[in-house]
Amino acid sequence: MVVPKWFTRTAQKIGQNVYISSPSISQFASLKAFDAEADIEMMKNTYKKRRDFMVRELKDMGFYIPVLPEGAFYIYAGIEKWGIDSMDFVKRALYEAKIAITPGYDFGNFRAGSYIRFSYANSLERLKEGCSRLRKWIGGLR
Repeated sequence: MVVPKWFTRTAQKIGQNVYISSPSISQFASLKAFDAEADIEMMKNTYKKRRDFMVRELKDMGFYIPVLPEGAFYIYAGIEKWGIDSMDFVKRALYEAKIAITPGYDFGNFRAGSYIRFSYANSLERLKEGCSRLRKWIGGLR
């Protein structure tokens, strides 16, 4: 896509949201096509365990979680406590703790510098490893 420089970041955000997931009508059609209720229940339970683990860990580390996810695979968490802009926070986490987190700027402008997003679309073992690294890194920020 060719856009003016001032519109680049907005175009990136629009593109990310277009490619992140399929339209809901396609998702409903897939459910009928595969008749996979048992598998779906298993995945719902798996994601619930991951979510509950991550929420518990993140809150214990001091992150503010205003809303419990009810169908997503990510957690939007407040970082005001550390006084670091979300873009700087995620860059430092990537380079210093080897953890990939998404800045709030990818999801709009409202308080974007004060929030980050964690995905729990990985195995519980990897999430535990990531939380361990994050906890150690966060300890150095206080």
